[in-house]
Amino acid sequence: AAGFTERFASCGLPPTAFSPCYGLAEATLVVSMKSPGVTWRSIRVERSSLATLDRVHQVEPAPGPPMPHQVDVVALGPVVDGLDLAVVDESGEVVDEPLVCGEIVLTGPSVAAGYVDGGGAVQPFGEAGLRTGDLGFVEGGELFVVERLKDIVIRNGQNYSVHVFEQTLARQAGARIEDVVVLDADVDRADELVGIVAVRDDVDTEPIAAAVRAGREEYELPLDVLVVVR
Repeated sequence: AAGFTERFASCGLPPTAFSPCYGLAEATLVVSMKSPGVTWRSIRVERSSLATLDRVHQVEPAPGPPMPHQVDVVALGPVVDGLDLAVVDESGEVVDEPLVCGEIVLTGPSVAAGYVDGGGAVQPFGEAGLRTGDLGFVEGGELFVVERLKDIVIRNGQNYSVHVFEQTLARQAGARIEDVVVLDADVDRADELVGIVAVRDDVDTEPIAAAVRAGREEYELPLDVLVVVR
């Protein structure tokens, strides 16, 4: 969004034209959003702290893009009137501290009663509310969403973000994020972390492998297997 608004500012596009928000069908779309005319913001955090989905370590932003070990996370606005949002830990306890990740749980009049099963009956979400499966944190009264619950890797009781692994792999491989995937998969054994990079036929794969090997220390969990596919 920053690059887009900067590019088209000379055409009269204001930075307030974008309003990053969070929504889902179960809540009849919008959950959090800034007021019209308010410029969106982001915070800069240590990439490794975001990877472990625990306490996020915020850093003072410097001019220009973030360093390789940092990442900018966009605020998705405050929760809209009428909805109640809670961030809960793995045991279901509410996380009251800012910058601490947990699952987003919603209640409110616009939240659906439940999911309709194959027989047409409604299976309610439960008294606790809608467990969205999205992981995020709150800071400055705004919501930040960082990962899907199903897209985490668990090792020794610690949760790691697949999305952060993929960002690191894409940067090392010089590939688009759309051409990279990291899987917690059993190619050779059950607890492997596998990185896959898709390349064009004319791309030399050895420099990619060399770059990933040289950057192993950048991962909270190093990749066990790298697969380069045409």
